Amino acid sequence: MTPRLTREAVADLSRLYIDGFETFGSRQADRYAEGLEATLGRIAAYPRMACERPEFDPPLRLHPYGSHLIVYLISEDEDVLVIRILNARQDWQAALS
Repeated sequence: MTPRLTREAVADLSRLYIDGFETFGSRQADRYAEGLEATLGRIAAYPRMACERPEFDPPLRLHPYGSHLIVYLISEDEDVLVIRILNARQDWQAALS
C-alpha cells in the first residue's frame, strides 16, 4: 500500500535523492530512498501513528524519517496524502504556512 503524493512531495523526493547522491554517493542515496519508501508504506498502512497537528488548517500529521519530516493528512475515506517531505532542519513551519 502506498500513499498519494502531491506534486510538491514528488519534487521533494527528487531533490532529496539528488542531494543525497551528490553528498553521500549512490549507495547511501539508494538506501535512504528505500527506507523512506518503506516508511511511506507504513504510514499508508497505519496512518494514525503520527499525532495530528491542529495548528495547521487542515490539521496535518508529521512523521520523522532520518533527517526529514513526512507531512501528510488523512482524507475522510482514510486515504493518505503526502503533502511535503521536508528537511527537519529547515523552517518547516514556514514552508507549510
